Amino acid sequence: TTHASTLTKNDNMLDSKDTRSPKAEKTDEKSVLSSRSSSGNHFTQINPNIRKTYPDKLRYKAAVFDLDGVVTKTALVHKAAWKTLFDNFLKEKEGSNFKEFSDSDYLKYVDGLPRYDGVTTFLKSRNISLPKGDPKDQPGNSTICALGNQKDTLFMTTLHKDGVQQYDSTVELLKDLRSMGVKTAVASSSRNCQEVLRVAGLEYLFDVRVDGTVMDALGLKGKPEPDIFLKCCELLEISASKSIVFEDAVSGVAAGHKGNFGAVIGLDRGDNREGLLHGGADVVVQDLDCLNIWLINDLFPDLSNEWTLVLDINEKPVQKRLSECLSTVGNGYWATLGAPEETLPGHEDEHYQGTYVAGGYNRVKTQIDGKIIETEEFVNFPNWTGLTWKPDDSDNWFDRSGKFFEISEEEQRINIKEGLLSRRAKIRHQDRQFKINSQRCIHLTKPHLGMIKYSITSENWTGPVTFRSTLDGSILNKGTSRYKEITNKHWDVLEKGAFASLDGDEVLKNVDEPESQNPKILVLQTSWWQFERQPRQ
Repeated sequence: TTHASTLTKNDNMLDSKDTRSPKAEKTDEKSVLSSRSSSGNHFTQINPNIRKTYPDKLRYKAAVFDLDGVVTKTALVHKAAWKTLFDNFLKEKEGSNFKEFSDSDYLKYVDGLPRYDGVTTFLKSRNISLPKGDPKDQPGNSTICALGNQKDTLFMTTLHKDGVQQYDSTVELLKDLRSMGVKTAVASSSRNCQEVLRVAGLEYLFDVRVDGTVMDALGLKGKPEPDIFLKCCELLEISASKSIVFEDAVSGVAAGHKGNFGAVIGLDRGDNREGLLHGGADVVVQDLDCLNIWLINDLFPDLSNEWTLVLDINEKPVQKRLSECLSTVGNGYWATLGAPEETLPGHEDEHYQGTYVAGGYNRVKTQIDGKIIETEEFVNFPNWTGLTWKPDDSDNWFDRSGKFFEISEEEQRINIKEGLLSRRAKIRHQDRQFKINSQRCIHLTKPHLGMIKYSITSENWTGPVTFRSTLDGSILNKGTSRYKEITNKHWDVLEKGAFASLDGDEVLKNVDEPESQNPKILVLQTSWWQFERQPRQ
């Protein structure tokens, strides 16, 4: 959800507005991969025309994709080949006690592993022992290598007979990433990776390929070890901390997590969400059409430590208020304190929603001990940052009271160089877990414009969510104790309504004390994205 507020020469407030989401939330480059070998034992597969451009606006620089089940729909071909292999083997081995190879067996013992490791792991689960054999063994069932080679024969026969389908959403995301200068790699334990890409016509989308052939040549360990992912980063010349891993296997997300990648995104293609989260995925989606390059960017913390302050907003109230003051964003004309968007009115002791404008003073008269005291007050302008949400099957909106929602983790950072305030938090509501990420800035070249980007991700629940964005004209000056004695109300609502051109977004006019006759107008526009690349307003 993006939340934009415009402060004009005449300003201020708004009512609340609910925005309900539905159920949920090209390059022509034709360069191909080439194979090179040197010194007899070093083998890499790398695009000779690897691009040297880097994205300026993204926190990540590279993306590493698993092949089967992420880029291409070969996972089904692999699963069918494994089932044919093991069912035939087990019928011969176990006779009347035969127990077929199941989908659960595939996910638990085989998925994502090099094929010889997959054979070994599954046979061990059935208490069957075979000699290792040699990779040059003929396809058969006498050794582990022979079984693995038989599986490869079954797979290749189907591949060349029926071809291979791609995941269109993955291809579109790959094109978007490359258009922004993000380097891309494919990492697979399969020896057939290059052939699958060739048949699918997708070789040109990857700068680097590290597959089963490379693993054998370089002695790399298979998943859940991170070797092949880290080798991709090495060849791309990008650190793992600035790279993403896309995986559909538990062993793959575990490898990404173990390799300390900046983000690990799991794809749940087969009712394995909990396994992927437990394995180390930062977020799990059913398809990559749920994401775009900017939502992925939200998964990455701001690592530019030279210009970044990490602020504590969860300790004593005085510390919270200090941190929010230090995390103010502004442009010289107006500024807003760093109180969280979900702060409710009346919680000023802990979180103070303060927006101030240069020259925004009001002269007021207050009777104190029988005397009329006249003062000029630096006025707190109506709050434009109010934004919260709730699951549609709940009556409770997310707030910071702790009554219905528990904040288990939270971190707030301000990048002084970029003028960007970022907040990440983990939220628990009943048995549901959510992650939120907000970013806030005040525009420098459009001096009256402030913006918030707010995203929510569910870790274990699917359903509709309603957002509520608010402009609060009832705001009072309550920032210091002296305001308890001095008049702290500086705004009267004159009028509120909607601009037809904004399709229902509301606007309120407020005025300070009537004698000033200095009206202010604040306009709020909210747009939301859910499983699509274009916003709705």
